[in-house]
Amino acid sequence: MQALFAVIPNALLLTDKLGVIVEANPAAQNMFGYSADAMTGLRIESLIPDYYLTHRIWQQHQNPQDKRLADQGRLLFAQRSDGSQFQIDIRSSDLQTPNKVFILITLYDISTHWPQTQRISENAESQRAMIDQAIVGFVRTDLIGNITLANNCFSTITHLDQHALLGMNMLTLTHPDDRPRHFELFQRLVKFDHSFTFETRYQQNKEEPAWVTLSVSRICDALRRPSGTVAVVMDISARTLTSHALKCSEERLELAKRAAKLGIFDIDLIQNKIQCDRFIYDIWGFTSDEPLSYEKLTASIHPEDKTSRDWVFAETLKNGTHEYEIEYRVINQQKHHETWISVNSHIFYEGQQASRIVGVVQDISKRKLSEQKSQRNRTALGTLLKQQVANQTASAIAHELNQPLTAISAYSEVALKTLQSKTINADQLNKALQGCIEQAHRVGHTLHELLNVLNTNTINLELIDINTLIIDTLTHIQADDFDGVHAELQLEAGLPPVIGYRIQIAMVLINLIRNSIEAIRDANSAPGAISLTVRSIAEKNCVQITLQDNGPGLKEDMVKSIFEPFFTTKTGGIGMGLTISRALIESNGGHLWFDLKNDPGAIFHFTLPFAV
Repeated sequence: MQALFAVIPNALLLTDKLGVIVEANPAAQNMFGYSADAMTGLRIESLIPDYYLTHRIWQQHQNPQDKRLADQGRLLFAQRSDGSQFQIDIRSSDLQTPNKVFILITLYDISTHWPQTQRISENAESQRAMIDQAIVGFVRTDLIGNITLANNCFSTITHLDQHALLGMNMLTLTHPDDRPRHFELFQRLVKFDHSFTFETRYQQNKEEPAWVTLSVSRICDALRRPSGTVAVVMDISARTLTSHALKCSEERLELAKRAAKLGIFDIDLIQNKIQCDRFIYDIWGFTSDEPLSYEKLTASIHPEDKTSRDWVFAETLKNGTHEYEIEYRVINQQKHHETWISVNSHIFYEGQQASRIVGVVQDISKRKLSEQKSQRNRTALGTLLKQQVANQTASAIAHELNQPLTAISAYSEVALKTLQSKTINADQLNKALQGCIEQAHRVGHTLHELLNVLNTNTINLELIDINTLIIDTLTHIQADDFDGVHAELQLEAGLPPVIGYRIQIAMVLINLIRNSIEAIRDANSAPGAISLTVRSIAEKNCVQITLQDNGPGLKEDMVKSIFEPFFTTKTGGIGMGLTISRALIESNGGHLWFDLKNDPGAIFHFTLPFAV
């Protein structure tokens, strides 16, 4: 026994029940710096000054009912023979002999690795504190999903006390609808170490479930054996509710857009990138995976509308205007049908350069069809009204002129008979001729009174941008009468304004354009084309507007009669349009004439004076 006691490498002390050292092995002698003789007889508290704790150790050996400290290490400070202290781990146990009971004390010098152990312990405590104060939930479970650790944030998310969470299975927190999927993912994690992230709902002590993102991984013990799982839990209820509200809002917006036939676009003019919704793709006939560009969009504009649209857009950019509104037709690239659209957009500028266009597109095809039908009805009614007005005017003129003309005829007959008689009665002849003159003056006076009655409305002179007036007039006519006819504009930019009566000039344009359209249709000249050219004549301080079509034109013998009243080449026409048009242009200080050239179709010119 003593030989075994001596060779054991650990420091051993053998004491009696009172704590008096009976024997110390060489390792204990080296640890404390005493010889065997010097240590024998010393009390244990002379080596371990913490008398209170050592006293409890002895008491527990005397009271077998209290074994909590027995056979367990205790960290104490020991004192060497030179007075220096060091840290030890002390363990004690009873040693029975036939004659006596001793206490065997085993001592371990831990002074060398204690700082490292202390740091590990401090780090563990720091980590625990950090986890507890984290703004996301941390939870640890065993391999069947029972919670073994939960931090404060997880307690807040679940609305359960941390102590109440311990031992609870994670599946009990999960919404019943989500449990099967959660269970499946958890089993795969435990068996195959397949970490997972899962959005689920926690419904615990709350009427409304809490939406969370659950990221779970498996953990192992020191021997790399699966020992449990750890999860990071984030409360995404606010984000989910916001996302749901946004989704509902987007669905409502989409329904509203569909009901109103609206599309939204965002064009980056610098990068030439376009973002738009499905409606734009459908209108233009592009596939969803087809990259869009500004050039692609504008290339699909109807040829008859492109010139006027491009001019309006260029004027908008030149003036630095932010709001841009226009209506035109788009040709679908797949179905090749036309769609009337209204574009309302806002233009953003970087310095002087347009950088971005954001706006909406509305399908107005039904409205345009309705307008065209209404316009055809108005045109038919207008033609009928013109005919009725002409008839009524002719009747009024005939009625007013009938009596004086009858009188002139009677006076003329008297004069003729007087001249034919053998004896000429000078007084009778003079009276007859005087009656003719008076009745002729009465006819002139009556005509002037009728013209005054027909011209009771007054209009005012104004400054007119002739380019804008032409585009507005074309837009008005295109909505009604331009089917199958292409209009081309050649406008001179930067013109000064003309002075005149806007309504009268617009009426002349409408009359000339509609005459061309009707001539083209009557001759079946397909495809029909009308060209409008605007150029300035500096030496005459005026602007000249030229309208040319590709219709049948006019025969040379008709040209000298086209401006005469009641001359017409149209079925159902009354022959007053060109007569009135020339009179209106002349009342605005200009001239209207027909150009007899060998070019196909008809060519009309008219001029208007500049305001300065």
